[in-house]
Amino acid sequence: MTDNIKLPIPPKPDTHCFDEDRATDVWSHSQAQMLAYARAAVAADRAQREPNWRHPKIQGLIGSEARLRITIDLIWKILEDPNQEFTASDMEYWDTIHDKLKDALSTKPAAPPPEISTKHGPWVESTLHEGETYCKRCRTRSIFAGDRECDPHIVAAPAAPQPAQQPLTDEQIKDIHWSKPMDEFQFARAIEQAHGIGVKND
Repeated sequence: MTDNIKLPIPPKPDTHCFDEDRATDVWSHSQAQMLAYARAAVAADRAQREPNWRHPKIQGLIGSEARLRITIDLIWKILEDPNQEFTASDMEYWDTIHDKLKDALSTKPAAPPPEISTKHGPWVESTLHEGETYCKRCRTRSIFAGDRECDPHIVAAPAAPQPAQQPLTDEQIKDIHWSKPMDEFQFARAIEQAHGIGVKND
């Protein structure tokens, strides 16, 4: 829509010639002059379409985006180290999501880094080309198995370490001992079951 766009005033013709048929001087616009006018019209159009950045709604959107960026930055900080100290400025943007994330990471042991490999494999014989093999993971074809490298990929993610077992208190041991009649062997089995070892037999 160009109805509301104010175009620049057209320039005066810069090219002169003589019309022999009408025996009059004729002025026209050169190609360079019209290109310059077109560029000026486009620039004027863009200037008129430029939003008013001071408008309250636009300022509100900018403020919301800035706050969202700070919120996400805090999430990344928590992921890097949930036990680090956060500044008073950080706490101005602190929300319940940050508390939940920090609590979840603080109560779980850190998982060891996964094993990364660039090796191909497993190699599978091609059914289309005799003597050719291809990597089943990345589909790279080669007659020489292993002469190239795959993109880095996770081979196996080690299991996260389990929290250390805590010894039973004296009161817990007494409760097990006096819960029902048992001999020394049954008492030892009951202690194992209290630590999650073995199967409970009723």
